[in-house]
Amino acid sequence: MEKVPWGRFYELPRVVAKLLQIDMIHDALALDPPDLQIVDSVRSELQVIKIAINATAAGKKIVDLHFPDSTIVSMIERGENYIILTGSTIVLAEDILHIVSNDVKDMESIQNNLLKVL
Repeated sequence: MEKVPWGRFYELPRVVAKLLQIDMIHDALALDPPDLQIVDSVRSELQVIKIAINATAAGKKIVDLHFPDSTIVSMIERGENYIILTGSTIVLAEDILHIVSNDVKDMESIQNNLLKVL
């Protein structure tokens, strides 16, 4: 498979504009290709936590679990499904939560809270 240079993608809107016989108002497409930058100062941690059947978190809304600001619950695995959540999403027993945090201490606290059982 041939690699397509980035320039070809940036030319596509100009080609479409020419075919439609319209003028492009400004050169908003004079962008550089995306760069990959690895930052050593970011110390994020990803945890995957399964909610036990008798966990205190089971049956609660995400918003009621009071996650710290340094933390994001990115999705919930529920059986064969992946759920993009809102604050009103209810956590069920055996859900698998994908959690990202910039603070290791916050992550430890979250693990302790989510793993508590009745």
